[in-house]
Amino acid sequence: VHSHQGTATPYHARPRCTVAAVDLAKQFILMSRIALERQAGAGAGPAEGSEAVPMLQRVMVCTGGHCTAGPGSLPPEDHPDFLRLEREAEGFIAALAGALTRGSIVVDVFGAGQCPLDVPMLYPLTQNTGGSLLMYESFESREYLACLKAAHDRFVGVGAVVDLRLSEKLAVEQIIGPIKPLSHERQMQRMAAAAGGGLSELSDNAVEMTSAEKGHGITVAFRVKGDIPQAAVYLQMDVRYTDLSDGKVKH
Repeated sequence: VHSHQGTATPYHARPRCTVAAVDLAKQFILMSRIALERQAGAGAGPAEGSEAVPMLQRVMVCTGGHCTAGPGSLPPEDHPDFLRLEREAEGFIAALAGALTRGSIVVDVFGAGQCPLDVPMLYPLTQNTGGSLLMYESFESREYLACLKAAHDRFVGVGAVVDLRLSEKLAVEQIIGPIKPLSHERQMQRMAAAAGGGLSELSDNAVEMTSAEKGHGITVAFRVKGDIPQAAVYLQMDVRYTDLSDGKVKH
């Protein structure tokens, strides 16, 4: 029935619960983590000599066309209540992207087929979590399958923070790259450390990276605030992230 209905229905009208599927995958991941934590708390860890069960921390979305059903979906543009439903869909996707980011879950979106993706709606899911959004002509293409494997095998770090500590007469003018401002939680932690009289772990130059991957880099422009009396200046770049493969913080 589903096969016949999918073949007979126009591409744009086929039901696609893309956003709801990502939300469901997120719930499965969180449930798996809770189960593993309870197992470890009960002392029922992996048997001696066996490997620990890795935590699921990535969602790979293979889809074609825009989301037409469920939360985060959009009706046809001639719908009388299109603008309100569009705002609700954007709000749901933004909230889902925030929950994925807090859970250190990376989302990769791979689109193919004859119906175009709604890139502006899906972009927050990849941008906020450090994933990628790639589009191909066909699901059967060799490039598509090769990129699926490459995305599955690629190294990814989450929660990446880059901090720059400089001499007194130097300042950061601009940072270009896959970065975003510090999260509200990290900003509050830094302010609390400063208010308590202790040294903040992060400086005012600290930023977060959308993800930490091999080949990723940033460009930093500096500004000289005044004459430098010393014969030398110092620059320290501090990078830290959590490796998805083993869950350890790398520094």
